[in-house]
Amino acid sequence: MKFLKFNFKNHIHFFFIRPKKVRQNIADCKVMLIVAFYQDRILSYQVLPKNTNFNGQVFYLFLSDYVWPSVHEYAIHKPIILMDNAKPHYHEIVMNFLVERKWEILEHPAYSPDMNPCDFDGIARIKRPLKGIRFTHEAELKEALKLSIDGINTRGEFKGMKRLYDQWNDIMRNDGNYIVD
Repeated sequence: MKFLKFNFKNHIHFFFIRPKKVRQNIADCKVMLIVAFYQDRILSYQVLPKNTNFNGQVFYLFLSDYVWPSVHEYAIHKPIILMDNAKPHYHEIVMNFLVERKWEILEHPAYSPDMNPCDFDGIARIKRPLKGIRFTHEAELKEALKLSIDGINTRGEFKGMKRLYDQWNDIMRNDGNYIVD
């Protein structure tokens, strides 16, 4: 807060000059994250390059370059894929990839985020330790994401897949209505 004092012919006037807000452009440190979960862990993730649109090609590359190697590493023999109904998830190249590898797709009802473990458990767990922190550089944010994800995996905190059966039963008991946790 700053006041300026002027004296015009023995009259004192005070003018308030509103300081300019120095605020970081939040969009500069915003990233898009793609995540694959398996049992009690985050199987793989990718931070998309700045200004990248999420489309079928991007999702296909995530599956082939990140998820596929992790499936081999953890010897997951018949993955069952649960993804929401976003168009990129059902793009032709994505579907061909899943069919070629004989990965089963678990049916996901439209408009049901409370049935997706990523939404009701995973993403919130990743974001929780980062809440309220302003990152000045994208590299700093990426490092914080890595630490958050490594911590979740080390502690086995992700419970979404184990809760999925109960979550679906609760939805059925509520006649398909959303559940409040």
